[in-house]
Amino acid sequence: MRLLQDFNQRQAELLFAVARAIIRYEPPPFQALNDDDIAQAAASLAATSETAGRGLIYEHRPSSGAATHLAAALKTLLTEVGAYRDSSVERDLASALRRIESTITELRATGSGESSAFRMFLTRILKAADPRDGPPVEETPAPRLIVS
Repeated sequence: MRLLQDFNQRQAELLFAVARAIIRYEPPPFQALNDDDIAQAAASLAATSETAGRGLIYEHRPSSGAATHLAAALKTLLTEVGAYRDSSVERDLASALRRIESTITELRATGSGESSAFRMFLTRILKAADPRDGPPVEETPAPRLIVS
């Protein structure tokens, strides 16, 4: 995998911000999120940023409902962190989003039958980098031994 290959510091930071948001994102009820939805959301946000970089204001939309909800959540987060403040940041954001899309495509090409392989990959990577970035782990009570 070449997730961060040839990335500058800002591109890597934007990619990790998006990755953290993807891992923490909770889809609406009855709407499971899979890797195809993540790829569609990333592609639509990247296309919107690329179009804005050419001076046109046009919001590209993903085709699935789950991807649309994820794209809206990611756009809100990215707006809050200032990813849309200037064109150089938007170019770096588009690169990070396209890398997410291409990584999912590469995973699909390897024949992984898992529909959430990328999401599981992100969880492992982020948990290794910082255990607080992984999904919440429910604590189970310690087993109790009863001696009579």
